[in-house]
This record gives sequence, C-alpha cells and structure tokens, in this order.
Amino acid sequence: MATDVWQRGNAQRDSIAGWLVAAALLWGAASAQAQSASILSAVPQPPRITVDALAQMTAQAGVIFTGVVVSIRTTSAAHAISAANSSSSRDAVHSMLLPGPVISQGDGATAGGWVEITFQVEQAIRGCTAGRQYVLRQWAGLWRNQPQRYWVGERAVWMFYPPSQAGVSSAVNGMAGVLPLLGKGSAEQVDLRWLQTQVLRPTFSLPRPVPVLRSASATGLPGAASVAEAAPSPAVRMLQQEGIAPAVLDQPKVDSQNFMEVLHALAAGQDDWQ
Repeated sequence: MATDVWQRGNAQRDSIAGWLVAAALLWGAASAQAQSASILSAVPQPPRITVDALAQMTAQAGVIFTGVVVSIRTTSAAHAISAANSSSSRDAVHSMLLPGPVISQGDGATAGGWVEITFQVEQAIRGCTAGRQYVLRQWAGLWRNQPQRYWVGERAVWMFYPPSQAGVSSAVNGMAGVLPLLGKGSAEQVDLRWLQTQVLRPTFSLPRPVPVLRSASATGLPGAASVAEAAPSPAVRMLQQEGIAPAVLDQPKVDSQNFMEVLHALAAGQDDWQ
C-alpha cells in the first residue's frame, strides 16, 4: 500500500513538473515572439508605395526646398563658380572645381577641406527661406569620388539631412533626395525615378484591392485613384484627409504643382506631430 501511494505521488509530481515545463516553454515562446514583434515594429519598414517613400525621406530631412545651384567653391581656393561667369556645362564647372589637393584652412575642417554649394531657394518647405540663398557644406573627399555631384544651373527639389555640428550635410538617401525639375512653367515636371527606387516591390502576386476613386479636381489628374489598403499608412491617411490621392505619385514623372501639393501636406503634417 505504501509503495502504491509513493508511486502515485511520484507520478503526480512528474505530471505537475511536465505541465510546469510546458508552461515555461510556452511562456518563453510567447515572450520571444512579443519581443521580436516589438523589435520589428521599431525598425522602419521599407516603403511599398511611392508616397510612403517620400514621407520617410521628408521625416528625415532638415532642409527641403526647390531651387537652383548658383555657385560651387572649395575652402582652399575660395574661388566661387557662379552662373554669371560660368557656363552651365558640367565639364566646364568641374574642370575648375578641386583642381588639386584641397588644404584645410584651419577652420576645423578635416584633411581635404570643404566644398560649399550655394542654392537660390525658390519654394521653401523646411529649414530655409524662399527668395534667399542656402549654403550646403560637404567634405571635399566626397567630390573626389563623385566629381559631378552637383553643377551650376542644376534645378531640383532638394532634401538634405539636418546639418551636423561641423555644419556639413548631404542629400537624404543619396540621389533619391535630389528630385530633378524638368521643363519650365506649366509644363514643369518632377522626375521621381530615383525616389521610386526606394519602394519595395513584392516578388509574388497579391490580390489587387478595389481602388477607391477620388475627385479628379483634388489632384488635377483625371481618374486619379488613391491606394486602397486594409490598413492605410499614416502618409496615405494624411493625404486622404487633405483630399489628395496618393496615386498621383505613381508615375516616373509628375506635374510639379501636384508634387509640391503632396510634399507640402506631408511636411506640414509631420511638423504638427513634432
């Protein structure tokens, strides 16, 4: 009898221990899954549509404007290359830029010196003033590797990171932060092809959602449709609240007025959140 009781007690203890081990394993798995989900949610996800790519870049930019490059100079030669005394040819400009080793002027620059690019601001979105000039400072070593980074006469929508403590900066996501302006006047367009390289394209087919048509007057494009998603991104919701269809950017080149309407809305909304 005592042996049977002892065996039953061991069996019960083994059963309880098994349940405890199983519960611990389940709790550990659930905790690991929750931690992984938390980490993934904290990591910016690649954009899946153009407007989300633009929104992510806008959030990173400290300076945004449309304008033209009017001069490029180095800290060593201190020789400005301006549109008034130089042709707009890239070769002509860059044959004069960095003709030899650039020497630090003792202003805190590292070996190699600085290149200063001066822009005439046309439309200001963030970090600058319309009608005035904005000066971008970059390490001269960048220009040795890419001697045609910018040129006098170049017009674009410029998106730069906030300047560092040394006052240097660069375009957001490289070339994606420089959106060329093509044409003039009412025919002016923004080239979005570099921006659209930031968009993650699925490698498999998904069911296409039924698009939600919006008023053509909101975008200036006939039949423009917003991107219909089960859970629209904050950028999409922001534009929809303003009556703007995100699909207005789903083209390689778009009308500059439509693009600036989208950019103003995104930047204003982000500034309100901060």
